Amino acid sequence: MAARLVAEDELADVEIAKRARIGKSTLERWKQRPDFQAAVAAHRERFRDAMLREGFADKRLRVRALNLSATAVYRKLMESDFTAKRVIGTAESFVEFDVFDEERVRQFRGLLDDIAKELGERQTGAGATASAAVVVKVYGDARMENPLDADWSDAPAPRSSADR
Repeated sequence: MAARLVAEDELADVEIAKRARIGKSTLERWKQRPDFQAAVAAHRERFRDAMLREGFADKRLRVRALNLSATAVYRKLMESDFTAKRVIGTAESFVEFDVFDEERVRQFRGLLDDIAKELGERQTGAGATASAAVVVKVYGDARMENPLDADWSDAPAPRSSADR
């Protein structure tokens, strides 16, 4: 019991000793013994393992949540043909028009990158590089019916942001 309470690290030594029905000096001596230290370490390892299986600490649940979010964002992009409504003007006089939905595409790319990081397919931290492909609907191109299965070998090179 004393080893488990020490591993939990929620009580002061005086309270641990009281609950274990030993003196504080006895607890201090036990904490110096290798067998007691091993018992504390074993309890901590069990706590850690249990925590890693709960909620979003479980990698599978994190990836599933990210995948559901990415799917929802992708569905909205497809429903809107990758466009978003923009309004210019005042409440009395305004013009509404469709523009490329950069924010939602950025959000989608971020979710894809997060999934890749969780799966170990991307580095994280300094020196990490990230890349993601985004399919944009081009009207009049028959390949856009199913862009993920289309043959893009003759597609023009991507434009740089300077060309916009």
